[in-house]
Amino acid sequence: MSAPGMAIIGAGEAGVRAAFALREQGYGGPVRLYSEEESLPYERPPLSKTDGAARPIMPGEAYAGQGIELRLGTKVEGIDLDGRALETSAGSERYDRLLIATGAEARRLAGCPEALYLRRDSDAARILPRLEPGLRLAVIGAGLIGLELAATARAKGAEVTVIETAPRILGRAVLPELAQLLAERHAAEGVRLVTGQGAVPVPGGLRLEDGGMVAADMIVAGIGAAPRTDLAEAAGLEVADGILVDAGHRSSAEHVFAAGDCCAIRQDGRSLRLESWRMARDQGERAAAAMLGAAAMAAPLPYFWSDQYDLCLQVAGLPDPAAPSVARTLPGGRLLFQTAPDGRLASVSGLGTGTALSKDIKLAERLILRGARPAPEALADPAQSLKRL
Repeated sequence: MSAPGMAIIGAGEAGVRAAFALREQGYGGPVRLYSEEESLPYERPPLSKTDGAARPIMPGEAYAGQGIELRLGTKVEGIDLDGRALETSAGSERYDRLLIATGAEARRLAGCPEALYLRRDSDAARILPRLEPGLRLAVIGAGLIGLELAATARAKGAEVTVIETAPRILGRAVLPELAQLLAERHAAEGVRLVTGQGAVPVPGGLRLEDGGMVAADMIVAGIGAAPRTDLAEAAGLEVADGILVDAGHRSSAEHVFAAGDCCAIRQDGRSLRLESWRMARDQGERAAAAMLGAAAMAAPLPYFWSDQYDLCLQVAGLPDPAAPSVARTLPGGRLLFQTAPDGRLASVSGLGTGTALSKDIKLAERLILRGARPAPEALADPAQSLKRL
């Protein structure tokens, strides 16, 4: 059995970033990074884009260069909390402190065994090459992954229908006005959007609840992701829609931490699970610091983005789709601001061409983090500089 050190289960964004952050923060002991996949750890956002090509998070030589032992194709099968050991497909391994960064897995669509899912590079390799003129694609679920795939498929000439059981697309985290603008763009690009209905598979496609038919050569389900908590649950860690952790990403076991899509952070009397590339990266860095004994840092501001056609959706903070917003129209797009009851800026959402709104989003993030209380009329006026505010 090898010498104990820092063990990280999962080589997604959170796990890889934590491994390198341990070195950057001065840790000199063993660092082992376990991945059940054979591929060099890769970024997941590009998988739903034009070619779906996997992009490495770090070059392969960087792991050895930093003394990080990357265990590809090694499945962790159990955690012995009392003995501080992992049972893996390659044998037993001891650890001093453990980070679980197992991410999430696509939720399965009941009653539709032919449905495909887009979560791993192997999924993209099965789906993306088939997107060509004449293919009839049915996407079930109008979340970010489903809509990004729809945009990619249309760019390749496929016929696309998106089916969503909710009354509108992107109902969970995107304000209605911006969701409507995206729906209009998809319709203009030739995507058929069906909302407020479910569908069941039938020979040749899907049957809608109203009796209508959707012909499909390929069905892809994008109905969300479930946190991978099976190892944590089996070990006896506290779990509730994610591995429960405090602000320092420490779990119910003192020497075990969790970060990324698999964890839920206790915050303001509730647990919050934040699924996005930047959140996974930030959490990996924070978890690494906590593993080395640093005090818990302030929680990062939630943020995500999505590229669809030439449009970029960006959201910082936690917008409330039921609450009012203040709009600012700019040459490159539209910003929507929401404030808390005490007047503090709480969230900003933007939809614009390419990176046209990125600078404004970053400035708004700074205002949120500083607890600023800008006047609504100043937020609405494009002549009022956010930097001055």
